[in-house]
Amino acid sequence: MIRKPFFSIIIPTYNRKNFLEIAIQSVLAQTFDSFELIIVDDGSTDGTKDMVQENFTDERIKYIFQENAERSAARNNGIKKASGTWICFLDSDDQYKKNHLEKLNNFIHGMDNQTGLIITEGVKLVKDKEHLIEFNFHKQDPQSYFLEYPLGTIFVCVHRSILKKFQFDERFRIWEDMHLWLRIMDQYPLFLNRSKTIVHVPHADSTVSSLVNKLNKEEINQHLQAISELKGQLREVSSGKLHKTILSKLDMYLYQSRINGQMKIGLWLWSKRYFKEGQFSLRALTDLVKVLICVFFKPQINSEV
Repeated sequence: MIRKPFFSIIIPTYNRKNFLEIAIQSVLAQTFDSFELIIVDDGSTDGTKDMVQENFTDERIKYIFQENAERSAARNNGIKKASGTWICFLDSDDQYKKNHLEKLNNFIHGMDNQTGLIITEGVKLVKDKEHLIEFNFHKQDPQSYFLEYPLGTIFVCVHRSILKKFQFDERFRIWEDMHLWLRIMDQYPLFLNRSKTIVHVPHADSTVSSLVNKLNKEEINQHLQAISELKGQLREVSSGKLHKTILSKLDMYLYQSRINGQMKIGLWLWSKRYFKEGQFSLRALTDLVKVLICVFFKPQINSEV
């Protein structure tokens, strides 16, 4: 009789063959062995399938191929195939320290059989140097903290029963993780595991970096929509607080448009931030001047959309 794994680890991937191999190795090196690794290939064209099947024969690995449908759909597909009691997420360009699951297992067995969302702290690996990643939220109001400091999927482990009720919204490519975590936090307890066993490896080709380096109207609108649609859904977060978050994101994008030299996007963002909000002030005028000036100091990015 095959024993059910305690953990299911889901890795969505798309054309990340070289990064993925390291991520897989970090899971297989775990000192705690009651797990299954579910790799959901979101339509890769770089030989990901061959790499996995030729290099890894461990029976705990499940490889699933799907036509490209973005990472929310890939993660949901992995959730459907998962049999573990607790479901963890790992991005194909990140890693686990070898004692991650052991530490997490010990933490869970100290929770007195409670279910909820577990956050594990970690490190950011930059040029072989580790920088601590810590979360300092108030237990009574964690949602406000994570509205300001988004929580990536790699730091999260959720009880399987919860992910039967809540899954990733497949309409969103941006902020899809926070959209899910906030809905779960509204209904279930949040636990913080300070073991520092997650390894985040930032790189220039990541989804977040791509968005920041070349702003795109569609993705910005998707980000703002994901936040806006939570209004009225969360018991512990007011619509006013979510609206302030939207304004904060607009400020962030407006600043980045100037850094990038994207004047057209900057003017569009300025209109959303001030004109549509009816907030005309000295700050609004100052921001408009900054957007216009950026064209003289930064080369314009082609094909602004």
